[in-house]
Amino acid sequence: MKLALTLFLVSVPLLSADNIAASKAIPSYSEFLKSAGQAPIQFICDKFAKYPIVLLGEHHRVKQQVAFVKNLIRPLETAGVSVLVLEFGDYRLQPILDDLLNANKFDEHKVSRILKSVDKPLGWGYQEYADIFKEVWKINRETPILRINILLGNYELDNDAAQWTAILPVWNVKMPQRQFQNLEDFEKYADSHSEEVQKIIAQNKADITTAFEKLQDSQEEIKGHKIAELASRAYLQGSKVFVYAGRNHLIAHTDELRTHSSGYLLNQKHPGKIYSIALRSTLEADNFIEKEVAAYTKRPIAFPLNTGQFGDLQFNDKFKMRDAWDGYIFPCPKKNYSAVAVIPGFFGEKEAEMKEFLQKQIEAFK
Repeated sequence: MKLALTLFLVSVPLLSADNIAASKAIPSYSEFLKSAGQAPIQFICDKFAKYPIVLLGEHHRVKQQVAFVKNLIRPLETAGVSVLVLEFGDYRLQPILDDLLNANKFDEHKVSRILKSVDKPLGWGYQEYADIFKEVWKINRETPILRINILLGNYELDNDAAQWTAILPVWNVKMPQRQFQNLEDFEKYADSHSEEVQKIIAQNKADITTAFEKLQDSQEEIKGHKIAELASRAYLQGSKVFVYAGRNHLIAHTDELRTHSSGYLLNQKHPGKIYSIALRSTLEADNFIEKEVAAYTKRPIAFPLNTGQFGDLQFNDKFKMRDAWDGYIFPCPKKNYSAVAVIPGFFGEKEAEMKEFLQKQIEAFK
């Protein structure tokens, strides 16, 4: 018996005082949520006491996430936020939006025109996004002055223009004897020499596809810079600024996860002034967070990533969650997620197709 006891003691590593202290120093996920977790709206509004620019990144077209932002607008205004920068409208349509926000009657047609400028050629015709514009308009109607403004940060070429823009440099290389310096002249030539132009296109599909992909990347780069520029300018003019966009646009601490992310550009320009928050998406880290949150609470919750062990979860093989964002919001379990609603008539004959697309996206999310 003594021999067996001796072998047992030898085989079990003894816990030193240092090991015991270390194990006590690392709280469980539930303990961290208890000490650092907050109601999501309060979490965001509290950040403006320290950070003049707060970013919130969504997983696109999820009803519960967009509805959360609409419900957030009035508390933001109470917290002193006077500028919202949104991805969901082309910045060149800002005069139309300014007219809308200052009008005595809300104009659905102007909202539709703004949403048509996103995700071309079909547009971003989803009711919950339109409701954000209407909520800001309603708040501004309560007093004679504009209490909260929206700035549009998106940039996209029309689909036809994007295709011809990609074709033009390939044409100029393949047809040096007939080069064009601007898109308008080239399109006019293509209209009158369709057979010749289509032949060159057919012969050079791979090069044109590559050029088109580079063009799309450049549009994303312009968008990233535009959102950052608008938020920066508003901050330098003394405003508290809330930025709402796709969550990868708002990655704040590295340029490697998303080149020219608005969050990274802002963080480089105004270090210590930015706080970036991610809503739930589809990474393995998101799934792990849901499991831990479910073990702690059934309510929506927000918490930091820049402190605590949730930030140590892997974004990918190279980066952690805290390399991307400073905070995280869990609105509800993914099983409760649903698609945004299509604005009636927005997509015309494509409406049924878009509803099917939205449903498939939600099913893939779950």
